[in-house]
Amino acid sequence: MKRFNLIELNEVNFHIVKKYVQERPGYYQGFEKLLNLTSFNTSSEESYDQIEPWIQWPSVHTCKTYAQHKIFRLGDIVNYTGEQIFEKIERAGYFVGCVSPMNASNKLKNPAYFIPDPWTNTACDSSFTSRIVHLAIKQAVNDNSEGKINISTYIALGWILLTKTQIKNWPTYAKLFLKRKKRWNKALFLDLLLTDLFINLKKKKKDNFSCLFLNAFAHVQHHYLLNSKMYKGDLRNSSDYISQKDDPILDTIKLYNKIIFDLLEKFDEKFLFATGLRQIPVEKKIVYYRLKRHKVFLANLGIRDFEIETRMTRDFLIKFKNDNAYNDGLNILSNINYKGQRLFGEIEERKMSLFVTLTYSELVNNDDTLIFNNKKLSLSNEFVFVAIKNAYHDQLGYVFTNFQPHRLKSGIHVSNVGEEILKYFGI
Repeated sequence: MKRFNLIELNEVNFHIVKKYVQERPGYYQGFEKLLNLTSFNTSSEESYDQIEPWIQWPSVHTCKTYAQHKIFRLGDIVNYTGEQIFEKIERAGYFVGCVSPMNASNKLKNPAYFIPDPWTNTACDSSFTSRIVHLAIKQAVNDNSEGKINISTYIALGWILLTKTQIKNWPTYAKLFLKRKKRWNKALFLDLLLTDLFINLKKKKKDNFSCLFLNAFAHVQHHYLLNSKMYKGDLRNSSDYISQKDDPILDTIKLYNKIIFDLLEKFDEKFLFATGLRQIPVEKKIVYYRLKRHKVFLANLGIRDFEIETRMTRDFLIKFKNDNAYNDGLNILSNINYKGQRLFGEIEERKMSLFVTLTYSELVNNDDTLIFNNKKLSLSNEFVFVAIKNAYHDQLGYVFTNFQPHRLKSGIHVSNVGEEILKYFGI
């Protein structure tokens, strides 16, 4: 029976990973297994604003470049009228299972399992487990910047841990939870949980093609790459931001080593590991913020008759109920400046909606007060500090396979990863 696994290791820089692995031969057996597989470099778009994971993963899933699929924002896959590899494989008579594929829409008629990413407004499969997992992860991820996790989410995560994870990993979960003040451990906890859930579903469900998306490495690189002992540049994170003794990249490599080893040992199946793109160190640090109370803040600015859909970190979608509200909202958001810098420097106009990014990037303190619409708004109360950007996107990606592919070769566009998968299924 055909069994194929796409493991999406989002944005991992394997040039850095190799340095850690080479430093301790025989220690990182999972990564050594991976690095000994057939490997290729992939490319993506050349324009920097198009080198985004929510663009490259749809390229994999649709087998199209950005110029062809035109999916520019996270969550916009729900408006895509074409097919993804998931539906094509299902239509060919196979069962498909997905755990958190980024910017992917569930259009499957009978999925083995489908748990969407936390940011895309698409349905999960009809099972109780998938619904509970999706709601818990969505709440935990979207409120992570504030450190605010609901009691119901803790209960759901506890149930998942006790019933869907491997007992051998419980000490790791306990360690990550007890050391959760190291903020990157929350992302590591989630990726281990998703992997255990993926393994559990694969064992119980009949799937031919399965997809797992893991984002912790991307998260840690963005926030803490300058603390890697393999980084030799001049920039440094302050000790107020992170202890100089910590190396979150090393912590992430240790966990991913466990994950990769487990997947390759447990399943005698075809595997394709891909990164989509990668990250490289920044040349200048930038501060990232997220709105704490999106709807309240916008209402205080004078925006009316709208609904909010939050996206990853700084992004959100405002849906307006009428033309007047849309026009007024656009005018307000376009003209809000503080200390000579626009708060919302990226506003994409759509039909009755605006896709907005909070781009203000200076350090905010208790004295920073925005006066607008006859109201005083304390930015320190309205903004949640997310991170100091340590890395940015680069078009180079990596692919590792335990089989000899037909279509892949180094330098080829990442969309060909999807074509390779379809080729395996005779499509």
